[in-house]
Amino acid sequence: HDQILIQRLDLAQNTLQLRCALPEQNPEYRHGYGDDEPESVLSDGLSKLPRSRRALCFDVLQAVVEGTPTNGDSSNAPIQQLSSFATLCATCLHGESDPRCLTQLLKLLHEVQNRLYIYFSSSPSDFPTVALFDAVAPYYPLQFTPPPNDTFGITQEGLQTALFNIFAFSKYDQPADTDSMLPSSS
Repeated sequence: HDQILIQRLDLAQNTLQLRCALPEQNPEYRHGYGDDEPESVLSDGLSKLPRSRRALCFDVLQAVVEGTPTNGDSSNAPIQQLSSFATLCATCLHGESDPRCLTQLLKLLHEVQNRLYIYFSSSPSDFPTVALFDAVAPYYPLQFTPPPNDTFGITQEGLQTALFNIFAFSKYDQPADTDSMLPSSS
């Protein structure tokens, strides 16, 4: 189970690094099965790629997240790989300005929270909460007015809801004992 998850995470990361890079960042064709390590091409996000290509890259990430079991044993979970994958997803948001891709990514990041955070039950501080926050924080307050001829149905309210879902992810607070945080009355 864990080995399959690790392979899925690695495959997605390699796909993004090798197939979703700009041509000048990845001039030679790489089949993805070699021993050579590709250099990171995602440090600036994917915002320089054409929208259709970015959307395909986001679909790769979404498939991995949706295929991650949410009811499995998290005691032996590959925490380092899951943390790296969640950070990679957050990195993809940097510089995104197309509302279609922004909607897709915000929903992806919320799914990352919902599906991957459970694996960090024994070490919640290892979940890249700050990376996710830093990725979405620049989009608040949301400045979006759909064009009059919008055929995609993207609304400011929809984007705001997707953004607030990430900010308000409640599972971060579940392990905390709120009674012990209150000042004693004695």
